[in-house]
Amino acid sequence: MNPAKESTTTSGPSALGKRAQIWHAFNALDEQKKGEVLKSQLKVLTHNLLTGLGLPETDDKIEAFLPLATALSFKDFMRFVEPILAKAVARFCNADDVPILLDRLDNVCWFICSRTYVSQPGRTLDGDNCFKIWCVFNVLAQSGDDGEDPVVPVEIDREEAEILVQKVHRFIGIGYDKDGFRRHLGSEDRLLGFPQLLKLVEKYLFGVDASVVNKVVAEIHEQYVLGVLKKGYLTKKGHFVTNWKERWCVLTPNFLRYFVSRDEKELKGEFRITSKCTVENVNDRSGSKQSKFILKGEGKDYEVSVPDPITKTEWVTAFNTAISYHTQLGKESPMKTEIRQRRLSRLARMERLTQEQQQKLKQKELIDSTQQQLDQEMTKRMDAERRMQEEEEKRLRDQELMARTKEELEAVSMARAEAEARWANETAQLERQKEHLREMQELHGQLSAQLEKEQKAREQEELSRKRQEEIIREEVQKKRELEEMRTALESLLMDEKQKRENLEEAKLQQEALLKQETIRLQKLEREREEREREYQVAWEKLQLAEREKEEALRLLKKKKETPFGSALFRFVESEATDEVPVTPVSHRGEDFLLSEGAIITQTKSGSGKN
Repeated sequence: MNPAKESTTTSGPSALGKRAQIWHAFNALDEQKKGEVLKSQLKVLTHNLLTGLGLPETDDKIEAFLPLATALSFKDFMRFVEPILAKAVARFCNADDVPILLDRLDNVCWFICSRTYVSQPGRTLDGDNCFKIWCVFNVLAQSGDDGEDPVVPVEIDREEAEILVQKVHRFIGIGYDKDGFRRHLGSEDRLLGFPQLLKLVEKYLFGVDASVVNKVVAEIHEQYVLGVLKKGYLTKKGHFVTNWKERWCVLTPNFLRYFVSRDEKELKGEFRITSKCTVENVNDRSGSKQSKFILKGEGKDYEVSVPDPITKTEWVTAFNTAISYHTQLGKESPMKTEIRQRRLSRLARMERLTQEQQQKLKQKELIDSTQQQLDQEMTKRMDAERRMQEEEEKRLRDQELMARTKEELEAVSMARAEAEARWANETAQLERQKEHLREMQELHGQLSAQLEKEQKAREQEELSRKRQEEIIREEVQKKRELEEMRTALESLLMDEKQKRENLEEAKLQQEALLKQETIRLQKLEREREEREREYQVAWEKLQLAEREKEEALRLLKKKKETPFGSALFRFVESEATDEVPVTPVSHRGEDFLLSEGAIITQTKSGSGKN
């Protein structure tokens, strides 16, 4: 036989924690699920509750309660029925009858609502097992802020359902699939009603032998509802006949009951657990029972033995848990304490999540505000970038046009590139020579006495330069003609390669003509060397004039101190202000600067003679 459920309270349905069971009966009558039930139906429900509890009818009439209402919500119905049940329990029952009333109230409420749950199609659990799971569900039901009254509709958290499923797996002896459980429930359902829990348990018990199912459901019911802390075999030493006998023991917060066998049909005795009980360890000795401990109570002591130290530790821990239950102020069962602690942990976790969500919401608002500002800035920036892109496209088009123009100009100016580079170099050298010439002109201005001699030499040099220029022009013209002829010959050769057998004689004639022209060019080169020798003679004369000029300058500086010398020096200085013209002459890689009294020759390498 199963022991009666032990009560932790004394009176009143609210104090007994039976609002969840009454809600199931109320909800079964609410067929349209509007949250209200007609008073006529609630009158029958009140009568069944009192009759089922074995209590007499009262004079309170439900019609007089809220007379204007034809139907009541669950909250209003509890305001009506709770005082009635409380007065009946206080008047006709004592504390020892409370466990019996609890069982009767469960049975009455289950009788009313069982048809709603048990008669569902596809149901695999029988009515007795459904009732036990229903009792477990009510223990796990979400409580209100006071921690006692359940929240309606009565539901359990999915964490409690998962723990229950884990226990089912452990009792069956198979591994627990956490991912499969979450896939079955989905990610959004946080709370489960009794039909969902019943379907979930049936899913994991499907295909299991009926005897195993009955055992598993009974084990769960004993843990959650009856408050069984531990069950198992203990070897107990007798009081009168001091022999050791193995007994099947069931430990609850109030009693240690021991039976002949694990079917719990023949009760052999019980030990009452109080706050004065203690557990005393016994050291193992050879030749005696091992893993022993003594359970000391108010009346007598029990000496027991277990098979191994691990089992001993489990039983000692369970006994201490039962003893600590009696030291608590509210005497809450260990299972309910564990459930309450998990519920408080969930509430704290949900509060933290709420705070985090609020903080994230504030951060999101700040981010949205910042994002809006960034969007405005981005719009301005995109406008500016679009304008810049348009300008860049225009610039690229201009560059493309310039590139095409440049390519065309490069094709035209490729022939002039070498000449421009040469003239650029010559221009730079000419600038340096002009700078040097200006310095020399300042010095020449002081030597006006030598200007006439230099003028004559310059005239002579000018004639020579003109002759040289004429020769050079003729030479350049001839060279250009030769270049044109050579280009024509090369072009002709390229075109007439395939006909070279027939035109070999013409090619030889052209080569002979080229040789003749080369001889003429050599002759011109000899003539140019002759002119250079003439220039050398003129340059030596210029050097002589320079030395005479320097000597005259020294004499003038010495005579400057006399009145006549000073006047003469000022005259020479005034005469020197006239700029002396310089004419550049270029001949085969050499540059000549001719001036009055001087010939300046400079080669392409930058070295020269004055």
